[in-house]
Amino acid sequence: MVRLLADEGAAMTENGPRIAGLDLDAVKLQIENLDAEVKKYVGGLDHRYAAAYTSRGHMRFALGAPAQDVLDDFWMSARCLAADPGMHIARHSPEQLRTRRMLPVEMGLLGGQLDLARRLAAGYGLPILVGRAGMADAATQRELRVLSPALVGQPMTHPQHLLGLAAAVFAGTLASAVRGYSDEVEMGLRILAEAEFDASLSPAQRGVMIRYGGLCEAVLELVQPGQRHFSMILADQIERYSAQMRQTLGEGYTCPEAPRRYMDTSSMALLALAALAGYPLGDFPPQPAQTPQARVYGEFVDAMVAGREEAKVAVEEEKKEELDESSD
Repeated sequence: MVRLLADEGAAMTENGPRIAGLDLDAVKLQIENLDAEVKKYVGGLDHRYAAAYTSRGHMRFALGAPAQDVLDDFWMSARCLAADPGMHIARHSPEQLRTRRMLPVEMGLLGGQLDLARRLAAGYGLPILVGRAGMADAATQRELRVLSPALVGQPMTHPQHLLGLAAAVFAGTLASAVRGYSDEVEMGLRILAEAEFDASLSPAQRGVMIRYGGLCEAVLELVQPGQRHFSMILADQIERYSAQMRQTLGEGYTCPEAPRRYMDTSSMALLALAALAGYPLGDFPPQPAQTPQARVYGEFVDAMVAGREEAKVAVEEEKKEELDESSD
């Protein structure tokens, strides 16, 4: 069978796939399977349905679907996750931090509605400060200790403790930033900045620290603006994420036999938060020639900014109608 492949060049066209060398038939098959699954859920909002919408959003992103179609899938995922945070958290172990805590907050932001994102941040945010303050209940204390003993005021003795700390701090501070608690963000990031760990890290472990260190730096810029180049930090993170995914998955990256996480939703969630909060992003990425993978995220940033402006207009029109009714 002749297979359709995306152009091998690094630069993607506006209407073509966003992933170089992509096997279009393989991706379309995954989307067809997810379409069939999603059809079962029409009208239903259940945390168990979120994975199918999230996966379809990633596959649509890779294939080159319009930004709004991709974001609509993430919006549906967010609505499903908002239905019952407690059940979703209970179904995933503390070690599954990304699925258990991070992903719901990211989906809330990518859904493009700040109120929905705040609901998810309240329901899924990792309370990283309560362990150090000795105020955590038994279940939270166990969760924090599993991620890193540093979160409960104990010394770190293994590289995984440092990696867990970095991931947990990002999860916690992202949720705090969404809710507008800048003091919590600063205190949470201080835990990571002041962490003491003497052992050396492997190249792979250093890569994880660069990942979460960069994401945390971007969160800090949102609450202390003007000190860092927010857009360049995230453009660099997107480049690193894309390269790491391609290296890790090998042929499975371009010819997927299962859904893949093609979009860097952590970086995009931070861009979405900035857009929704009115942070001056400008053109993204700021240096497209140096960050070609990040370039395809520009249309998603534009969609978020446009959505924010449409929401502002809608609010103003609603206020005007209320004034007109009160004057009658």
